[in-house]
Amino acid sequence: MLVTASIPYSLSIPLDGSGLYTPSGVSYNYAIGGLPFLSAASREHPIVRKTAQFRKQQFDSSTEPGEQSLDGWWIRSQQSFHGGSGQLYGDPTSGDANFSTIRYWRSKGVDPWTPGEVKLLHQTESVSVEGVTQFVGDNLRGFGLLDSGDIFFIDEDGNYTEESPPDAPMRSVALDSNYYYAASDAAVYRRLVTDAPGLPFTLLWTITGTPDQAVLGWVKERLVLATTTAVYELVGTGPTLPAPKWTPPQGTWTPTGITESNVSIYVAGIATGERSIILQFSLDTSGSMPDLTSGAVVASLPQGEHVSDIFGYLGKYLAISTTSGPRIASIGTDGSLDVGPLLFSGATGNWTATGSYLYTPAVLPEWEGDEAGIARIDLSTEISTLRFAYATDLYAADGDGSCTGVGLIDGALYLATAAGVFQEQTATYVDEGYLQTSRQRFSTLEPKLYEMLRVRGPILTSDFFVSVIDPNDTEYPVVGYVSGQTPGAADVGIQDLGPLDYLSVKFTMSSSDDHSDTAVASGYQLKALPAQPRQRILTIPVWCFDWETDKYGNVLGGAGTAITRLTELEALDTAADIVNFQDLDNDVVERVAIDEVEFVQTSPPVGADGWGGIITLTLRTI
Repeated sequence: MLVTASIPYSLSIPLDGSGLYTPSGVSYNYAIGGLPFLSAASREHPIVRKTAQFRKQQFDSSTEPGEQSLDGWWIRSQQSFHGGSGQLYGDPTSGDANFSTIRYWRSKGVDPWTPGEVKLLHQTESVSVEGVTQFVGDNLRGFGLLDSGDIFFIDEDGNYTEESPPDAPMRSVALDSNYYYAASDAAVYRRLVTDAPGLPFTLLWTITGTPDQAVLGWVKERLVLATTTAVYELVGTGPTLPAPKWTPPQGTWTPTGITESNVSIYVAGIATGERSIILQFSLDTSGSMPDLTSGAVVASLPQGEHVSDIFGYLGKYLAISTTSGPRIASIGTDGSLDVGPLLFSGATGNWTATGSYLYTPAVLPEWEGDEAGIARIDLSTEISTLRFAYATDLYAADGDGSCTGVGLIDGALYLATAAGVFQEQTATYVDEGYLQTSRQRFSTLEPKLYEMLRVRGPILTSDFFVSVIDPNDTEYPVVGYVSGQTPGAADVGIQDLGPLDYLSVKFTMSSSDDHSDTAVASGYQLKALPAQPRQRILTIPVWCFDWETDKYGNVLGGAGTAITRLTELEALDTAADIVNFQDLDNDVVERVAIDEVEFVQTSPPVGADGWGGIITLTLRTI
């Protein structure tokens, strides 16, 4: 075919991919990145639009078998929660030393400490109504201070009595197997634990000056007194205090706690500059406390973080309560301390312990209104170095918002609060409690459609409800079970919440009508699908010849134009940028990525002439 004239067009289209072709007399079918082309669609070269593959084949490399290998679904399961609370996201990221498949986000009123079982905690019941400032117990009896400065006693049967000491207010109390001890600003007293209520305390030591703070501790079979001016080992006869074992080298000093390990006595306090320190006293060869200098400081906490109590346990750990939260320190064979990180944020108080568990009063966001409670820490489950599993534990519903002490008497926990003392009722459970899992986002911020949920548990003796919580903290009910049912028979559908970045599951458990039984949960499985917008793969064949004729007979091009257009198109492909694709016949513009440019040289078809061939574009919508 002889072409004698053609309609020219510009070959200087910008190659940044943002250009749009403007029709100008030639009926092109397509344009990409501003480059126009005629369609080469035929039986041999069809136009194809199809959905791009959006699920990739995965192999199971997780620590939870089966979580990645099931076809179609994204699945996350959890079979136990005894790793404790505080884990916001449930993604098994290899770089996170604190991640654990047995942890969760938060709870209230539930006991997660038995592997594979979550159940309710016990109720507490008031045994006194006056506010308490300090409480100690030895599992046989309890003893403490009231807001008034008077003293209260609790025996192994739970009987509660109050007494006024000789020169109230008292500042601190201590307890050994034989005696109660109490210190005021002026003196230290004691009384036999076997004495009947009302018998007087005996004066042991007279405190000179006005220390404004006195802390007692029964450690290493001796009584130790710390005041704002010195630390004393109270041995020998009084009432004059013996020579101090340590005095502040300079400035101020406020003692806050005394405890022991296998080899040392520790005294904590706040020094000049609001700096909390812990002193170590290692007994000399005669069994006495040595005189110390400022070199006895074995731990110093961050500026402004104040120690409120210390507690040695098992000869291996030192539990440290601070105004910022609790820390656990490991104790070396020489009594040195390696202080761990904060376990959680929230001021804590004194300590008690049994088995592998430590208990401490805690100010946590889970408590609402007048509720006051404690946290439990499990020393048998170390999440990372000196970071142990923890969870909220018993609470008093009307504790006036502040728990000031905790102790064990005859196997039951006692909570000292601003509203009085509360006793654990070991035969009854709280009305209701909940556990909220970590946020499940499947290790990606791509939106997900959360579709199905299955929960596991034994035959229920009381009600159990399951809900989900979205990123806006909105809670949606999923399923409820009543006494006699067994959760886990089948997946349950989650209502359509639309694409979400993450979702958490919440168990809400109830006790029986008489509070003697509790619902039990064992675990859950969450199923989701990826929800990112589907991409389309477009296969578009176009002509690329020197001379071409459109459907209206317009002849366009010129010698060398085909190779120039092909080169410009390949430059767009090489740039790997997003470009505009125009379907000029349907007046549609789409943003696409060029997956492939294939040029096949053929004999010119009818309507084309000169050098050239057919280009097949493979495009992916964005």
